[in-house]
Amino acid sequence: MPSAKILAKKQNDVAVLADKIKNATAGVLVNYQGITVDEDTKLRAELRAAGVDYKVYKNSITGRACEEAGYGDMKQYLEGMTA
Repeated sequence: MPSAKILAKKQNDVAVLADKIKNATAGVLVNYQGITVDEDTKLRAELRAAGVDYKVYKNSITGRACEEAGYGDMKQYLEGMTA
């Protein structure tokens, strides 16, 4: 069982992500397996310059946030390395 501090952080992460999902114009889940660190760094810089919020969350946190935002069906795509 996680400590109260860790559990509170995870609950906050879910709430923050759910709010982003609810207020987003669009969203994309990507499988980033096989991408090199250099490629990921370049991708992040390009997305940031375009005003895109790109973040990697644990699939369990993303799944709970999707449920909270009303997109529980998205959980089926949360396998492997997703961002």
